[in-house]
Parts: sequence; structure tokens; C-alpha cells
Amino acid sequence: MLRDLAIFDVRNPARIKFKKLVSINAPAPFDFEELIAPHSILIRYRDGSGEAILNLSNARKPQLQALSDTTETFIIPVSDEHATEARKAVQDAVTPSDYQIVIPNGQHRS
Repeated sequence: MLRDLAIFDVRNPARIKFKKLVSINAPAPFDFEELIAPHSILIRYRDGSGEAILNLSNARKPQLQALSDTTETFIIPVSDEHATEARKAVQDAVTPSDYQIVIPNGQHRS
């Protein structure tokens, strides 16, 4: 289904200019989720049918690509909350509170 996407020139925030209206073939309405490259945005369909990449490298002809169709790899940042939890888990794993010394002949010493 064709969806309209409005293109604006925002280089000067005090004077935002409407450039044009373009149509893209998107199966459902979507939300912009995350900038994943200088000209690529991760979008999520509102009906829960998945995600896609909106490539805006050519602003006059935006391209929509399903994630399953892409051959590129993107690193998408997670929220700070998840990063803090992951960092703490790594620190806990690296800094043991108890340890055991194993002597090569098989005896244990704590």
C-alpha cells in the first residue's frame, strides 16, 4: 500500500521548509524508531508485522527495505538501562567474590 512521506529541509531550525511529498510502498503505518546509519532509519510497523529500514540517502526517492531483505549489518544502540544492566553483569562475572585455586595434581585449596 502506498503511504505518503513529507520531506522537510531542517538545516535551519528557525526556518523549516517543506520540500515535497513522496509515496513509499509500506504495508502498514509505521513509527520512526532509531537512526541506524547517517541516512538510514529503523521503522516499526504499528500493526506489529515487523520492522524495516527507511533509506533516505536520496531524499527525493526514499527506499524502504524489509529487514529480512537486507544484506547489511547494523548495530542498534539499546537504552542506557539495558546497557547498565549488561555492564553490571559483565563486572559481576569478571570480579568473583569467591575463588578456588586448583593445583595441577588435582588438590584444591581455598
